[in-house]
Amino acid sequence: MNNFTLIIPSYNDYQYLPHIIKVAQKHPLIKQIILVDDASNQISKEVFKNIPDITLLTHKSNKGKAQALKTGLSKASNQNIIFLDSDLIGLSQKHLSLLINSYQENNRKPQIGIFDDSLVFRLIGWTAFFSGQRIYPKEFLDGNLQIFNNKGNISGYLIETKSNQILFDSKTDFNLVRLKGLTQKQKISKVGLKGLISDLKVTNLVIRQIGLKNFLQSLSRLKTISAS
Repeated sequence: MNNFTLIIPSYNDYQYLPHIIKVAQKHPLIKQIILVDDASNQISKEVFKNIPDITLLTHKSNKGKAQALKTGLSKASNQNIIFLDSDLIGLSQKHLSLLINSYQENNRKPQIGIFDDSLVFRLIGWTAFFSGQRIYPKEFLDGNLQIFNNKGNISGYLIETKSNQILFDSKTDFNLVRLKGLTQKQKISKVGLKGLISDLKVTNLVIRQIGLKNFLQSLSRLKTISAS
């Protein structure tokens, strides 16, 4: 019951993966690492296939983050599930231990890891709203498979939005864990102005999906939860 499966979905993000997985492999409680290649390019595939001691699952076509995580979940052999993004910068053993320790100390409540590099985003709850660094009991995910429904996740993406909604609607307690020194490459850094436009479009789609009122209420509720 104390062991963890780590699931990482990736679409063309290969630069940071070897480091992320190397760090995770050193954690004594992470017994299984599943990398889901969501139809990445050939350069990424070459990197993926040379990473040792992982379970590599491959989609023939791009299905989006939600379906990639669902594919990984279907092969998970442990009852505690960690989700991490594939473009994390600065991941360390300390970050993983902070998440895992909080999860264990709080009777397996879901955990949401938040970056510590943006005071403004933390104050408005934005970092927690979109964070992909999470731990869930497997039974919670198995009992809420609608989280992975592509229709509810904007063509397969922003599974975090759906997860937040279910956590709130089901009145499930969860914790926020501050991961100081951890960040990720934003789209504007990856693809410039197109990335910024993409982020703005995504925000607009989220608001259209759950409504402005629910969006603001979710941000407000996340803002009021104290991070450990």
